[in-house]
Amino acid sequence: MPADLAESLGFYRAEGLDVTIIQTSGSSKVMEALVGGSADVACAGQTQAIQLAVEGKAVKCFVAEFNNHGYSLVASPAVRKRISRIEDLKGTTVGVTALGSGTQQFLDYLLSKHGLSPADVSTVGVGAGATNLAALERGQVSAAVTDLATLVLLKKRHPDLVVLADTSSREGMERIFGSDSLQYALCARAEWLQQNRDTARRMARAIIQTLRWIHEHSPEEVRDKMPESFRTNDRETDLDVVRMAVPMYSTDGMLSDAAATSAKELLDASVERVRVSNIDLSTVYTNEFVHEK
Repeated sequence: MPADLAESLGFYRAEGLDVTIIQTSGSSKVMEALVGGSADVACAGQTQAIQLAVEGKAVKCFVAEFNNHGYSLVASPAVRKRISRIEDLKGTTVGVTALGSGTQQFLDYLLSKHGLSPADVSTVGVGAGATNLAALERGQVSAAVTDLATLVLLKKRHPDLVVLADTSSREGMERIFGSDSLQYALCARAEWLQQNRDTARRMARAIIQTLRWIHEHSPEEVRDKMPESFRTNDRETDLDVVRMAVPMYSTDGMLSDAAATSAKELLDASVERVRVSNIDLSTVYTNEFVHEK
């Protein structure tokens, strides 16, 4: 959201930047656009930067936005089989937004941490938002990985909802990853950053201004400035999501090695090429543009 919010708040213009924002269907498409040259900058997780680095593509994150991927694993409130822990998922069908997506990587990581493998469950794509919610409420899946907005809606409609893995708080992140940070950031090709240092510095400054604005304003003010694509049809749900999400937004744009380590560990569970690599994680992010004035 900060990348979009910076536009509506006028922080790009204040930095003398003319930014065109293009929405795509998922992180893989975002990074395809970046590597292919149809986008100069992408909003993505450090997981994507690590995967590209292992493939020999030099992409760097250069200003942090969000210290959490916002995913949680919940049990369907409609299935008869009692599921109270991740181990209970063996032999069941579990939903992710799309096969091969970040939500599936998160699921695979959780399974590996609890003595299971991806082969122990049947994984299906159920989309995000309304389709994800419907799959859970109709019992089409025994559990699914959800985003923050869907989690809030489910908790409202099903007070006894079983949340198997919850990243909606720092404490939950610590329990799952041993770190309270798994960062999403603005990323760019290393060559582009080198050739456009001033532009990157200005973009970083606009994002940091936006992050400060988010932390300094009420949930109502943040919600009113949010682009339509980030809202639901329920204002109160949006406000609950904002209240939950604000503590996870970076305050200073700094990227951390702990977050990169968490991203690498998450990928290790499902991407063999990453697991066997000797990647230097310091090559996938830089704080030089955050520090520059």
